Amino acid sequence: MDEDILQRLNRVEAQLAIQQLATRYARAVDARDIEGLSALYSPTCDYTRFGLTDKLGPAGVYEMFDS
Repeated sequence: MDEDILQRLNRVEAQLAIQQLATRYARAVDARDIEGLSALYSPTCDYTRFGLTDKLGPAGVYEMFDS
């Protein structure tokens, strides 16, 4: 029974984190907070294909949005 409760708690926490991510993204965009926006991205995200940056992860996202 404890295992079931732990799994359910983990699932609820994951759902809340995803919902909060959307809110944090919207707030960062509205505030034009490029640093806060780029911090929401994975260290492995790749925006190099857009030709605006040669960096991966949040640093690349920052450069892309800053350009």
